[in-house]
Amino acid sequence: MFLNFTATNNSPEPPGQPALAGGPSTSQLQTTPLNLRDNQALAGGPSTSQLQTTPPEPVRGPSTSQLPKYTSQSYYATNMNPHLTALGAAYQLHYYLWLKTRYLEASLASAERQQLAKKVIPDICDRHNYSLLESDFDSMHLRLLISLQPKHAISQAVKLLKGNLEYQFGKAFDGKRLLGRGYFARTAGKVDLDRARNYLANQITHHGYQGEWTKPLEYINSAFRSPAFSFAHYYTILNYHLVFATQKRIPIFDEVIGPKLFDYVIAVGKKHQFAVDRVSLLPDHMHMIIEGTPSVSVEEYVLAIMNNTQHWMTKRYDGVLKQTGAWDVWQPSYYAGTVGEFTSAQVTKFLRSD
Repeated sequence: MFLNFTATNNSPEPPGQPALAGGPSTSQLQTTPLNLRDNQALAGGPSTSQLQTTPPEPVRGPSTSQLPKYTSQSYYATNMNPHLTALGAAYQLHYYLWLKTRYLEASLASAERQQLAKKVIPDICDRHNYSLLESDFDSMHLRLLISLQPKHAISQAVKLLKGNLEYQFGKAFDGKRLLGRGYFARTAGKVDLDRARNYLANQITHHGYQGEWTKPLEYINSAFRSPAFSFAHYYTILNYHLVFATQKRIPIFDEVIGPKLFDYVIAVGKKHQFAVDRVSLLPDHMHMIIEGTPSVSVEEYVLAIMNNTQHWMTKRYDGVLKQTGAWDVWQPSYYAGTVGEFTSAQVTKFLRSD
């Protein structure tokens, strides 16, 4: 096993040790039992008949709301930072979008209409900090390759693109609706999905780890099927490669924590609308491939994963965090890249070939 941590012991001093510095040990204390029937058992003390039998008035101290709140899991809370809300990121997020005209009418057949679309779409992208990488139009379809930031959800991007196109075409022409209801969205990236999966499979040996203990550090979800989500009016397959590094790259994960962490991440995915394809866990960082939904941004997925696993580690393995000093578990940064059946270069070539 890579690390061998023991549970934190918060119990008081063992018998026989001084309770306070400079105090007597238990071996020095009087062991003869007191005669509790003797009214003068304590020298100079009052007899039992003189003791007050009614409870005294309570001493008024601070209210419970003013007292520090500690639980067995939050004992070390003062050493932890609050949940992450803003992160640094290295990312490459590319999406292939396919929009169609209403009822597949030839609404973009004329050069004038295509010219307007070619003017409006870059303007929309500039206003909302999207990057238009490539585009292609025919009489019934608009095909785009766009790059988004982690804070952008693809569903919102499609909504803004379609809404602005409808508005501009309504003003310029007959006011008829231009686009159909649905859309298709597929992620693309620098490498395709199969190569990204192979990359994860080789991470453990790539970093020099070997032996039986490393086998539980790799997880492949046998229940994963793509597309993992279905929707009534649009079709999406959105695959993301995510990488998280531990605080100061401190090694905190091992073959004992790994399988339990994988189960927990699966549960987080069910709550936050992503499906786990596979995970490769190293002692000081983690790789994941997930499939998401169009209404949730990459940044939202990352925050859900990092904050929930931080809480889980604090609750289950506070001894590990105490021993290593990695109370935050993760560095406040990550890598996110889209991957798909085709690379961005292949999609670009396809759009330029028409």
